[in-house]
Order: sequence, then C-alpha cells, then structure tokens
Amino acid sequence: DSSYLKIFTGVPDGISLPKSQWRLRVSAPTEGLVQLDSLEVAMDPIKFRATGTLSSGAHGPAFKLTGTIPSISLSRAATLWQGWAKHAVSGGASGSFTIGGNLADENKPFFIEKAAFAFQDFGGVFFKDQRFSGLTGTLSAADKLDTVNLAIREGRWSLYGTQFGNLDIAALGFRHTREHR
Repeated sequence: DSSYLKIFTGVPDGISLPKSQWRLRVSAPTEGLVQLDSLEVAMDPIKFRATGTLSSGAHGPAFKLTGTIPSISLSRAATLWQGWAKHAVSGGASGSFTIGGNLADENKPFFIEKAAFAFQDFGGVFFKDQRFSGLTGTLSAADKLDTVNLAIREGRWSLYGTQFGNLDIAALGFRHTREHR
C-alpha cells in the first residue's frame, strides 16, 4: 500500500497493491553481466512479462528492461489507485515498454526509453466534466519521451454538453532541448 511505497519518492496516496505472484529466471552468461531471462508478474488485474540485463561498468551498474502488458480492463486496474476512481475509466489497454538506467546515478537512476500503449473502447471523465467514450487508438513515446505520438481512430467526446463523434485524430509532439551558449 501507499505507506510501504513511501520509501520510493513521489508515490501518491491511495495506492493499493494486491497479492502478487512472481516468476523469475536469471543467468550470468559472462562476468559482470546478469541477464533477466524472464520475469512474469501477476497482480490481479495486471500482468506483465519482462526480460533485461544488468551489467557492471566504469560508470556503475547499468540496466535495461523490456516488457509487455497484455490486455487489461481499465476499470479493474483503477482499483489499484483511488485517484482513478473520480475519472470513471473504462475500456481496455495493452502495451510495451523499455526502461533503462544506471543505478549509481542518484539524480536519475532510470528513464523510460520507449513505451507504446493501445487502448480499446477507452472512456472516462477528465478536465472537470469532459467525457470521453469509445476511444480506440494508440499512445507511444520514444527517445526517452522526447517524441510522443497519439492516434485516435474512433470515439466520442462530450465538451460542455456538446457531443463530438467519429473522432479521428493524429498528433505528434517533440520536445527538443538545445544548449544555448
């Protein structure tokens, strides 16, 4: 629960983690390299699978973890955090992710290298009273979240009492930072 998770910085109140089952298989193919051959976590209603590596190096222990999340019910997943209850989320989602990092870096020990999520019949209430329903599409990010893509192929949006249907939206966002001298 949230009180236990407080050892990790920035964990919001209201998180409730159910009992879980973990299956782990590791190997050490060479000196200084630990390979995560498989990790399977089942924590109703979420499951995920991952593989990865942990290597020692001159700059500290670096790791990379790649995983998949099979299709989940978002209304059931919302029970894991009370903050989602006010949004009345519905529909399903699945996804994949790659995270990496260096455990010796105190400021940023890990980062999201890339992530992709597909959602089906997604709905909920956001931005006070704007209701989305029946959304089907994808959300992806790459380059450590510098590039973000959103594609919605269908769905409805209720904005201040006006219903917009047959949504078809594609959006691409970039975050580019440049050092100025």
